[in-house]
Amino acid sequence: MKRLARIFAVLVMAVGFATAADAMTLDQLTGFAGTMEIKFAMLTTEQKTQGSCGAVGNGCETTWGVGNVTSITDGFNILWTSGEGGDFLRFMVYGIADTTICPTGDLACDGSHFDIYNNGATVAGADGKIHIDLWRAATAANSSAGPAGRTGFSTYPGITSSTVWLSLAMVSGVKADNPLTLLYNESNAELYQSANATTNPTSGSGQFLADVVDGTFGPNLNTNGFSRFGTSAKADVFGQFTFAPNVPTCTPPNLTCFENRGNDPVIGNAELVPEPSSLALLGLSLLGLAGIARRRK
Repeated sequence: MKRLARIFAVLVMAVGFATAADAMTLDQLTGFAGTMEIKFAMLTTEQKTQGSCGAVGNGCETTWGVGNVTSITDGFNILWTSGEGGDFLRFMVYGIADTTICPTGDLACDGSHFDIYNNGATVAGADGKIHIDLWRAATAANSSAGPAGRTGFSTYPGITSSTVWLSLAMVSGVKADNPLTLLYNESNAELYQSANATTNPTSGSGQFLADVVDGTFGPNLNTNGFSRFGTSAKADVFGQFTFAPNVPTCTPPNLTCFENRGNDPVIGNAELVPEPSSLALLGLSLLGLAGIARRRK
């Protein structure tokens, strides 16, 4: 499905020891304490997905997208904007597969829309996970090649290169199981979408949970702060978004345009992670204390 097309999202976290008065570089942000909102713009599509999609639930990727982080704020003050310190954050979302669709009018659903439950794609080179990879680079993302510009499962030239700043993988438990639906356990879904159509362009909303898997900023956000339905495990990030047709710039189906756009927040709780040098100093301090104790004995 072609959803999530152009997303303006927010990543909220509590980090280290700086104030929000002045603009910071990405390196300085690792020492910021308080609420942090990472806002980004994204385009998504159903074009050039990995594998040949047929029936829902066959493990084929149905949606992917690319985008830029536009700014990082504390909810009121701007902390960092795209290009500050010569840095840009660009990203790719990929591996979204439709697991099941609860149709409009079904009494087990809301009745006014399609409930779409997604998990990681498993065929045509996919690894069973829904990924969000943020890349730190010296230039902004360039999506002018359209969906046809994708060169692999996790690659889009001009976006997925340089340094991984944050890599997330969605996890299950974003929705509670509905006892009225006997064919599917909703708590198994990693991404939930409520749409007014099952193909793009469409509009609606969605939500997901995700864990940190990599990235230079990843340790700051790896805090297990969000409960998951159906398991005692915790997630690092909760996201919610809305989406709408990307018109009149796109007339699907073709490989030149991304069909949807959207917005809303992705929320997390981060913490300050000591630098390796700080850890080394801590170790030396402990050794010194041990020596003092021995001398006293």
